[in-house]
Amino acid sequence: MAKYKIGQLSKTMGVSTHSIKHYEKFRLVYPHKDDATNYRYYDLSQYARIIDCRKFRNIGVPIKDISLLLNNSNNAEFNDIIKTHISDLDSQIETLIRQRDLAKTLYNRSKSCDKYLNEWFIDIIPSIYFLKQSNNTEIIEENHSFIDGINLIDYVPIVESILCIDKDSFVHNDIRYSWGLGFTEDNSPLISSSLTKNTKFTKIESCKCFITYIKVKLPYISNGSLLNTISDIISKFPLKISSDIIAFSIKKSNEDGIIYEYLKLCIPIK
Repeated sequence: MAKYKIGQLSKTMGVSTHSIKHYEKFRLVYPHKDDATNYRYYDLSQYARIIDCRKFRNIGVPIKDISLLLNNSNNAEFNDIIKTHISDLDSQIETLIRQRDLAKTLYNRSKSCDKYLNEWFIDIIPSIYFLKQSNNTEIIEENHSFIDGINLIDYVPIVESILCIDKDSFVHNDIRYSWGLGFTEDNSPLISSSLTKNTKFTKIESCKCFITYIKVKLPYISNGSLLNTISDIISKFPLKISSDIIAFSIKKSNEDGIIYEYLKLCIPIK
């Protein structure tokens, strides 16, 4: 039987020598060693195994399973491995679709922020389920993100980073606030309907709000920039604040070494 060097096998099959050596490591192809020259050769049977390797790699089968398929599985086991792989692919597709939808959510929020930055409008915001996780800078340790077997962090950006600002902060010029995680009522079915019944959540009722998108320099609470921005808005418009102000964190940007955060600011009004 004719014998061929790895370069010939690589060129003929369109597979890199690195890949062939990787296949060898997992006993997917078997070179023959010439003791006289110390060269490694491949016969025609290894060409067929290369095709099998690529066939399974092209459908995403892991190398370890390819080794089982080529070396250690009978017909029934072959079918079981492929069937299990199809199930794994279905699961991956579901995950990718979910990730794509979350990415679209994040992108659409970012584009809305860009479009309406420093503009304002009046709208009704849906009810919000808010998990208060701080009093000013002090963390409320018992209000962690893992609730009722669900980790809220796994649902970001449907679950959002929310800043709740005491409406009286602007009377006393001393900002009082809470950070936490939250989600709107229209998104609650995507998470868990039972989660909304947990007493750790504060329900912020749907209300009419003065809404604007703003960009503030970090750290915007300690440097007073957020308080000043909101105070300027209140002074320009005859707003009667009905309840605490809600700010949704949209994104951050680095501009010439200065970090800014973009916020969707919702000021409840009567």
